[in-house]
Amino acid sequence: EAERSMLLSIDGKAPTPADVQNWRDEGGDRPRPLGETPELAGLVDLQDLRVVRDEAAVVVFELPMQNGGAEFPREKFQALFRVSKALRALDEVTVKQRESFRVGGMVNVVDAGLELRFQTLDPAFAPQPVLLKAGGGVRVLLVKISRSFEATRTDFKRVEPFDDATATAK
Repeated sequence: EAERSMLLSIDGKAPTPADVQNWRDEGGDRPRPLGETPELAGLVDLQDLRVVRDEAAVVVFELPMQNGGAEFPREKFQALFRVSKALRALDEVTVKQRESFRVGGMVNVVDAGLELRFQTLDPAFAPQPVLLKAGGGVRVLLVKISRSFEATRTDFKRVEPFDDATATAK
């Protein structure tokens, strides 16, 4: 299992043995199932598709957010999906807040957003996520609290596919 994943770099620099061990201890080398990721149909209304931009190489769709309950005002968010015409593959998903809203009476959500970019490494396979950016800000009374997060994947290298059937037979 340890040979299936390798830490190539951290912020463009070669990792030290301590960095590699820390990465393994935190589970960086373990594959994560996508089964826990919510389905797209549960997040957006696939029946109300609108074309926002139709360019030569890409088309951008807007899909309204599904109602997430009383505390999630779907109309306050915009979800845009950028699709490559040539590859017929997802390039980017952007969800951004249109206007602020209150949660629980005292908390005012003033900013929230998510950006997810994909790259097609091999047209025979689904695009892979290469960037995840998320952030937001709330105001509690007179105090504003903001947080953001960014993760990127780079330096993809072709490897031999892992065959579960062969591994269990050994």
